[in-house]
Amino acid sequence: MLYRLVELGYLTQTQVTDLINRLVSERFRKATAYLDFAQRLDAEVVLNQPHIISRCYYAMYHAARAFVLHTRRADLDDHERLPMVLSQMLGTQHGEMLGKWREVRNQVDYSPYAPVDLNALTKAALADAAALLAACHSVLRNRGMNR
Repeated sequence: MLYRLVELGYLTQTQVTDLINRLVSERFRKATAYLDFAQRLDAEVVLNQPHIISRCYYAMYHAARAFVLHTRRADLDDHERLPMVLSQMLGTQHGEMLGKWREVRNQVDYSPYAPVDLNALTKAALADAAALLAACHSVLRNRGMNR
């Protein structure tokens, strides 16, 4: 839609680029805030563990959306498609990581039964979220984004 507005003369290409960059920065800032929040919760407290996993997933989700938006110049908010696109763009391991944590987040949010390995999953979610955000940030920085 933004590009159509450029065609019609309502926006310039520079304005569209600036808008996309601002959206990418704001979305990545949200990803970082979710991860920071998850890292501040005590991971040894069982009641915190589902919340940590959930915030880690959403940190990864928003970082992936920021990365895809900046790279493709189109937003993708579909939780099931985003891991596939991320695999194509950033590498299979990152797409699979995002897909795995979506499934785990669904389980801890919606199932009345916690996974047996909830403690280990919580620690892994924190590590994977930090790794995925770092990978997205690195590529975004190389593309000229300073966050």
